[in-house]
Amino acid sequence: MKPRYILGFVILAGAALGLATIASTGQSKASTEQSVSSWSSLLTAEELYDQLLDHHLLVIDVRPQDQYAEGHIPGAINIPGVEWRTPGARPGEGDSQYIFRDSNDQMDIARYEELLSSYGVRNDHRIVIYGHHGGTANGSIPAMLLDMLGHDDVAFLDGIGVNEWQGYGLSLSTDATTLPRSRYRVESARTERMWNLDDVLKNLDNDEVVFHDTRSIDEFEGTSLRNNAYGGRIPGAQLLDYAAFFKDESHCTVDPQTAKAKLLEAGITPDKKVVLYCQTSTRVSLPYLIMKDLGYENIIVYDASWHEYGNRDDVPIENKVPRRQ
Repeated sequence: MKPRYILGFVILAGAALGLATIASTGQSKASTEQSVSSWSSLLTAEELYDQLLDHHLLVIDVRPQDQYAEGHIPGAINIPGVEWRTPGARPGEGDSQYIFRDSNDQMDIARYEELLSSYGVRNDHRIVIYGHHGGTANGSIPAMLLDMLGHDDVAFLDGIGVNEWQGYGLSLSTDATTLPRSRYRVESARTERMWNLDDVLKNLDNDEVVFHDTRSIDEFEGTSLRNNAYGGRIPGAQLLDYAAFFKDESHCTVDPQTAKAKLLEAGITPDKKVVLYCQTSTRVSLPYLIMKDLGYENIIVYDASWHEYGNRDDVPIENKVPRRQ
């Protein structure tokens, strides 16, 4: 049950004990419907509030630094979304928001270990990511990446984080939290969950693989090219726009039963290897977390997505539409 007045809470982070006092806004939430999400990878503000006394909890705000400075969940550290992947680039002008890769074109484990260590993230942390809504670079992407790195205890604050927090009657802080450097080590990365173009091409005719196109119907049908050389889709791909998982304008996620029904209706079944793609493997992060909670065991991300596929002349494209010169 939500407290009427919030006197304070303690967050133990890293080797230091941090004390943050939250003053009540004096406003009550207009509706307490679905205050418990019934997801494990997607939390409500109430569920996060109830965990604040857990000394293993680490809340990470992944919005840009200026937004963090304007007000954030008390005790949260800031690791902006731009630090988790390569910089953005226009189609045809280089990698864009790709997962960091090593010389073998695989997930760069050492780079992620250094990133997390530099911010004081520990292997025993129970991590909650928040920022913008699911399926955005400053939202659920870091939660997906942490899961791929093998960090089992990670969740995302569903919806637009600060809106949900304040909507629950909780206040923000402008006091920055930093942690001493840690020694984060990736122990069992799920590297098989990242595919490159060669993996995609080798599995176009594989009946055990389904390609889940999480883009809009206009992108899927090739009427919206988004500056790519070609519109269209990977042959045989099944469309289920990531936005179909939002229940309303809050950008909070539908319940598990509804999400599962949408996936099954689209032909995206748990007996297949499900390969997610969009434009830059950003929108895929919300369906990734959803399917993980629904028991899909073989979830794969085509990292370069349409930013790569839709700008090549040597790959098959269904409903191919060339860009006008």
